[in-house]
Amino acid sequence: MSEVPSGLEMPNIERRPARPSATLMITREGDEGVEVLLGNRSESMPSFPGYWAFPGGGVSRVDSTASEVLGISVQHCAILREVVEELGLAPQGGKMVAVEDDFRSMVVEDKSNWFPLALDGDIPCETEGIRVISMRTTPPFSPMRFENTFLHIHSNDHDDFSLIGQTEFEDARWMRPSDWIGAWQNNVIKIAPPVVTLLMEVERCLGLMEQDMERVAIDLEVRKPGRRSILFAQGVEVVPVKTATLPPADHTNCYLVGDPEGEFIVVDPAFRHREGMEDVAEAVERHKGELIAVFYTHGHSDHLADEGLLKEAFDVPIWSGSEDADRVLKDGEKLQLGSQEWTVLHTPGHHPEHLCLISNSGLIAGDMVAGIGTIL
Repeated sequence: MSEVPSGLEMPNIERRPARPSATLMITREGDEGVEVLLGNRSESMPSFPGYWAFPGGGVSRVDSTASEVLGISVQHCAILREVVEELGLAPQGGKMVAVEDDFRSMVVEDKSNWFPLALDGDIPCETEGIRVISMRTTPPFSPMRFENTFLHIHSNDHDDFSLIGQTEFEDARWMRPSDWIGAWQNNVIKIAPPVVTLLMEVERCLGLMEQDMERVAIDLEVRKPGRRSILFAQGVEVVPVKTATLPPADHTNCYLVGDPEGEFIVVDPAFRHREGMEDVAEAVERHKGELIAVFYTHGHSDHLADEGLLKEAFDVPIWSGSEDADRVLKDGEKLQLGSQEWTVLHTPGHHPEHLCLISNSGLIAGDMVAGIGTIL
């Protein structure tokens, strides 16, 4: 909700700027085509626990000092340090080579050890073959925001990685982009949203460029494709909409839910201004399916769209738990959205008519779960 109860004063909370970070897509030629290395992040990690992602992390003070001396960017320094910690690897001669166990243990114990070891030549720190292929900033709904630089290196002759001694990855493996995407689409695994869309772009480009990863990397380096869709799961796309909700939040999450190539609904469009309407309309236009309804989880103003703008954007019925809706949904009702089935859950408390949606892809919780913000 966006209304502040009488007598309650909300503090003026300013969001911290996004922290610079870097991740590395490592690819190789496998027996059946190009393969990508992803790691399964530990459940104890504050960002994307349990998700598969590229190795990497935030830029630290160590990286700033190293950057000045080595003459490379802080993002390059950060990723060179991180892959030593997480995978026991370092770039040398255009490929990833194994770092000696003793040197790696020193870096895992204290990240500041990486710079003197690199300076002395004990740990390789070459940037040959490493390309910047994308830059993306974490959307405003996240409590931890990063301005991330995606880098890439490809070789047919990488050394084997090692997860011994580190705590960030519980597992890591090589798979083709299509196999990673397929496992994600079948809800077998979770992949961090920016990673899955970048994998989709790589897979698309491989199909256009005769499976030549070097050509794909050069193309991505030139274009540096930014964020378009934010895909939480198969059939779940989020569009952050600027709203006058309670601080520290300043956006409401609107969702496109349903079959990516069939029937789908827009959940909580929330826009009160044309800019927000255009953001949601652009996402709907980009979707390959058919919009059949707007669904409201509940009737608070920071989830409801302006009626005039909504009618201008979409000529579809309204579904909700309110008796005023075009279709009044009840607890346990099944919504068949193309190939996906979602179940309606009546969850009163925050609002007497509050509804959630649940399926194998996840839970659309409205205001029943707090991410960043104030919920009353």
